[in-house]
Amino acid sequence: MTGRCTRWDFDRSIGWIKFGDDMRKGHGAAIFVHFSQITEDNLGRRYLLPGDSLEFDIGFAEGDTRPTAVNVRLMNPRPEEDPAKYWEEGFVERITCHGCAAIVRRPCGGWLFLHRDNAKTRIGFAKEQVWRYRVAPPQTLYVNWQAIDAEFLGMLDE
Repeated sequence: MTGRCTRWDFDRSIGWIKFGDDMRKGHGAAIFVHFSQITEDNLGRRYLLPGDSLEFDIGFAEGDTRPTAVNVRLMNPRPEEDPAKYWEEGFVERITCHGCAAIVRRPCGGWLFLHRDNAKTRIGFAKEQVWRYRVAPPQTLYVNWQAIDAEFLGMLDE
């Protein structure tokens, strides 16, 4: 199927896709989409912008009883960015049980893994710390994208 994104919530990493024969007239159906169903770009980002034209299937996400958009693909993919020049900022949402790693919330939605060995600043992790980092694809032991060359910037409320 084809449709377009009508709304995207970066904080929750969810959105809505409008589709159907009457879509151009403002009618048509809308379906829920979760970021995990979107094809990631070359930097591991999975997000939509209102107005994005999409191809998708209708199915059931794991554990959901309502139909959702699955296998979502941008019809006009964004240009690839050079990972060596790309930096983003995110904040610590969770800390691992031993404190040696943190789960960082990405600005585009989703999360990545920050291990203390990939941090230039040697401080303990705490919730709501803001970090600037480059990204690297998942390694064999980790399923999430990773923050590398990370620099501590401060706390969210500063």
